[in-house]
Amino acid sequence: MRLITCQKCNSQFDVSTMTAGTSFVCGSCRTVLQVPAAGPVVQPIQPGQSGRRAGSTAPPPTVALSPAQMRKALQASQEVGDTQTPKPKAAPAARRQPVQPGKKAIQPGKKAIQPGKKPARTPIQPGTPRGGVAPPPTVALSPDQMRKAMNEARQQRSAGAAPAGAAKPQAQLPKAMQKRAQKAAPAQRAGAAQQQAQQQAQQPAQKKAQKGSKRGAAGKSSKGGGRKPAASGRAAPAQKKSQAPLFIGIGAVVLIAGVVGFVMMGDDGGGESANPNGNPPGVTNPDGTTETGTAPGAGTGGTSTAGANTPAPTTPEGKFLALDLQAASDEITRKLAANKGSVVALKELLDFYAKDDFKSSAAAKEGVKRIAKAALDQDKDCEWAHVSLGHANGLDLLQTCMDECPKAFEFADENEGKVREALAALEDSSKWVDAKKLKQLQTLVDAVRVRSDSLDNDPRMVQVEKARDWIRKNDLFKDLEVISRYSDPYVIFQEWEVYTADHPIVVKRGIDVDSANKDRSKKAQLFIKRDAKIFSELNHRYRELFAERYGMPELRDKNRLLKVLILWNRTTFDEWHRRQDSGISGFIRAYYSPTEKHIVHYLGDEALQEKDAIYCADGHIQKGSDQVTFHEGTHQLQHEYGAILRGTPLTDGDDPVAPRKSMWFDEGMAEFMGAVEIAEDKSYDLEGVEWFHNRLLLERIAQARRHRRNESQSANGGWWTISDLLEPNHNGELLQKSAELLPHNPTFMANIFYAQAWGLIHFMWYYDNGKYRGNLLDYQERVFQQEHGPEAFAKALGVAGPDDFGNVQKEFDWYWNLLLRRKVGRKRGSSQWETPLTTPPEGRWEPDEEDGGGGDYDDDDGDDGDDDEKKDD
Repeated sequence: MRLITCQKCNSQFDVSTMTAGTSFVCGSCRTVLQVPAAGPVVQPIQPGQSGRRAGSTAPPPTVALSPAQMRKALQASQEVGDTQTPKPKAAPAARRQPVQPGKKAIQPGKKAIQPGKKPARTPIQPGTPRGGVAPPPTVALSPDQMRKAMNEARQQRSAGAAPAGAAKPQAQLPKAMQKRAQKAAPAQRAGAAQQQAQQQAQQPAQKKAQKGSKRGAAGKSSKGGGRKPAASGRAAPAQKKSQAPLFIGIGAVVLIAGVVGFVMMGDDGGGESANPNGNPPGVTNPDGTTETGTAPGAGTGGTSTAGANTPAPTTPEGKFLALDLQAASDEITRKLAANKGSVVALKELLDFYAKDDFKSSAAAKEGVKRIAKAALDQDKDCEWAHVSLGHANGLDLLQTCMDECPKAFEFADENEGKVREALAALEDSSKWVDAKKLKQLQTLVDAVRVRSDSLDNDPRMVQVEKARDWIRKNDLFKDLEVISRYSDPYVIFQEWEVYTADHPIVVKRGIDVDSANKDRSKKAQLFIKRDAKIFSELNHRYRELFAERYGMPELRDKNRLLKVLILWNRTTFDEWHRRQDSGISGFIRAYYSPTEKHIVHYLGDEALQEKDAIYCADGHIQKGSDQVTFHEGTHQLQHEYGAILRGTPLTDGDDPVAPRKSMWFDEGMAEFMGAVEIAEDKSYDLEGVEWFHNRLLLERIAQARRHRRNESQSANGGWWTISDLLEPNHNGELLQKSAELLPHNPTFMANIFYAQAWGLIHFMWYYDNGKYRGNLLDYQERVFQQEHGPEAFAKALGVAGPDDFGNVQKEFDWYWNLLLRRKVGRKRGSSQWETPLTTPPEGRWEPDEEDGGGGDYDDDDGDDGDDDEKKDD
């Protein structure tokens, strides 16, 4: 046995099997020791020194390392010893350490077994020291050093560092390998954490085994390297007689070092080997291929692509695509600055980045926009720059629309006006428009083209537009807001009053002008839709009663279009007539003009406020404004169909108008067709309405009931006889005859004329199950042929002459008295309305009846709810 003593901590080591000149590190204080060449090596412990310092432990076991490992361990031990590890107290010679379960002690002189390999057997030569060969210089690593080495290995692996001697990894991995590395990183970190947890779990067990060994050694003799207690109570140094504990420690350290090496050199990613040939990336393999995988420890889990080289891009397109987004943007910025000021150079630059190669490049797409904007800074009308930005030539779009749609602009409407305005604006600025503006212009142009196609393919629509020109090109409608609606065979125009800030209602109520005008505009749309339904229903009902009998064709077949103008209220009505100096009387509410062939009337405040309703049975109402529309529409139809039946359809020119000869028939028939009623809950917009035609006209009955108090002051008992009704042919004659019958109130008597003219038509249509209906239709045919008059009516009725209607007069009086028994208006002293039946009276007159059926109809009248008498023509 040859022992040497550490001069620093007095630990002793048996170097009998070690070659002279071999260096090793003291396991206690990390001092480097060297085996002497010859001579006694046992160095006694100096007096006053113990073989082991108080509180010190046995030096850790040592392990045989290669020269490279020795140099690295020496360097690590010096760094740790100089900066971190405190100097331990002297420790006695190493004791035999118990072998850990499942592990065998490594015999001295044998190499540590690499994981996964079997040790090769080497025969022992004669004269060879124990163990076959002299062990290489060794170093013992403490647990702290071991953990530090492992942490450094992990840090190198996380940073992508390759082992010593390997080629440096590529500066930038392919995207696919980068993605795999990102996916593998969590698994690598989890594996490292699991390994560290296992090591930490093993440390308590090792410490526990060491403590058990110490306790066992305390009660034994000095055999096996132990010490006996000295008489002075201090332990004497003991000689190391056995190397088994050292070899056991060496085995454990070698095993741990093997694990560390495996972790550092192994495949962290858990995927396939990134280097099946054993070479790092960039190193040429024996077969001539180059590794393109990731270096060991990089943790990407990539696969070998031997034979598949990835050459660096050489084309300008490839080089640009190889750049990241920021670098690509910077390159475009540099090129823009270099070509600034030259539109031609910018065009060449744009052509490059607009290639198909860059369809998927966001940087190239953004570069195209930047280049185009730079070109527009130089030339605002640069065509290729506008096109690349998605701009279009709006001027050409609008001009082409005007050139290809002449009829639409001949009868220019709102959309055509907007096209002209937009065209003028582009002519004054730039013809180019962006995508948003282009979409707006395209929508406008599409609407004009649709209208133009309609005008080209349907001559009827040309007639509609000519009718609209009456409003568009007429100074009488200046300052008036008018909307229109086509409902074959009608074109309807609805005017609505626009509020101004100084309007009395605005000032009085303090309402918002814009909000009020929006409400009025919506209401105008409502009324024009209602009137379109009314006129369509009137034409349908008129043809239902008369078309088959007289063989009336459709108006559209004769290319006839009827115009209707509806003004807002009496104020607008009077102003419109004042502008044309028409001389329309204030007593006129509505009229049909045979010379101009259009209807003019106004809604009125009662209709606007929904106060023009008269209530009747079965939940029905009769609306005054609707009845006026039906009334005037009937005049128009009589005039149009009469001309068609005579073989001379009307035109929009100045047709001659025949003198009027049967005013009672014209007005009575108009009142008869206007006597309609509807369900009250359908009156607002007429949606889903059911019409009830030719009912009793309650407004006329109300007027006649009020007239009874004037009977004593009037001639002929205060009523119009049939002969009287036949006399007037126009308003002048009507007022003259009214003055004869009721001198103190001829105007009121004129209203009774309308009431009794309606009563006579209703009587001839319904009396005694239509006893005189055929006579009435015969006379209407004479009217269409302009052969009407008192004599013609007497002839159609089969009486001797127009001055004596005999029993027909008596039957009419009987029927009229029954009509007047229908109470109308509010009940006296109550807010409730009377709801009379509006069906025709039943029965017939008998010769012995004196008062038309008997009974007293001179009851106490209630309020008829109509303070303003109806004014008509």
